Amino acid sequence: MRRSSSWSDGRLALAADGRIARLTLTGGDRGNAIDLAFARSFEGATSDLLDRAQAGELDVVVVAAEGRMFCVGGDLADFPSDPDAVVDHLARMAGLMHHGLELLMQIPVPVVVRVQGVAAGAGLGLVAAGDIVIASSVARFRSAYTAVGLSPDLGVSWLLPRVVGARRAADMVLTNQMVSAEQAEAWGLVSRVVAPDRLDDTVDGIVDALAAMPTGGLVESKRLLASAADRPLVEHLDDEAATIAWLSATAGARQAREQFLSRS
Repeated sequence: MRRSSSWSDGRLALAADGRIARLTLTGGDRGNAIDLAFARSFEGATSDLLDRAQAGELDVVVVAAEGRMFCVGGDLADFPSDPDAVVDHLARMAGLMHHGLELLMQIPVPVVVRVQGVAAGAGLGLVAAGDIVIASSVARFRSAYTAVGLSPDLGVSWLLPRVVGARRAADMVLTNQMVSAEQAEAWGLVSRVVAPDRLDDTVDGIVDALAAMPTGGLVESKRLLASAADRPLVEHLDDEAATIAWLSATAGARQAREQFLSRS
């Protein structure tokens, strides 16, 4: 059963403002660290968002976080001390988070990620999963896994090479280097870097601009971008041609053309 349009459980909050949905990490006092309870909420929230988006109720999804840090990754204090118990615990937590990540990446409308501070471990996966990522100039990015004897989760080992390239991803994961916001922008991990006092206005401006566009064009553009790397050029060009043709007859495209021509 779908939850109400807005809810909060102490770890995550989901709020709908018209056709814009905002998923906010609310454990700012803990660096928005991920524990088993967070993982359960994340899976539920992303399932809810996917349902709403597929039902045509949303134009944009925003992922943000409270506090100084975006997300420090897994909560090590939540790990059981018993070696046998910790294996089951992490398997359950990773399973829930990974299913949530799959759902997040299936959302057909644009997903905008706002990063105000450190994004580490699984937090790095959340960043890499976004379509448009706006970061404060004080944001920092780190893999963090090898520093505690672990390997990546939440898609970091799959997403990061595709976003920044294999060599840079290996450097980030294996050496655990801290990457500045400016370097992350140069590498393509984030879309834009702005001053801290401009972060909210920049994100709001992008979200408002996206929400004002015909949703069909955004959905199909996101789909084409996501599918391009996995199929031959000729097949993709055929898809582009068929998609732009049928979109041209939709009400949203016709209205956008009329508005454009009236300003010419």
